[in-house]
Amino acid sequence: MAMTTPVINKGGSKMSFVMPSDYWEDTAKSPTPMTRDVTIEESDMVADSSTLAVMWFGGYATKEEVEKRKKALVSMVEANEEWDLVQPGGDPYLLQYNDPFQPPWKRRNEVVAAVKRTPAASGATGPAAAAEV
Repeated sequence: MAMTTPVINKGGSKMSFVMPSDYWEDTAKSPTPMTRDVTIEESDMVADSSTLAVMWFGGYATKEEVEKRKKALVSMVEANEEWDLVQPGGDPYLLQYNDPFQPPWKRRNEVVAAVKRTPAASGATGPAAAAEV
């Protein structure tokens, strides 16, 4: 099977690969992993929102660089009156698009977090607006 992009990292403990769309409807048809430490799971990384805040950056995604970018993304969303993080205090995802041999000046990485419009930005007011959030 060809390599798919992006490779998705959440919290450094789990790495996920996006299967080709041929397998999205029925994961039972997915190829069998070659080792027991690899599992096939269905996942919806943005289950609570269809909108993402995204920050792109190049170079190597070192631990220090990723943490810096995640903090910057969260700070920008928190500073914006129109958007809220779906999971305040949550850890944004890291998406990496290149093979390990790609030179740093050609690499693409992103940190992403699910966001939602604030009640004020969506025009909702009063108790009903608080219940929707």
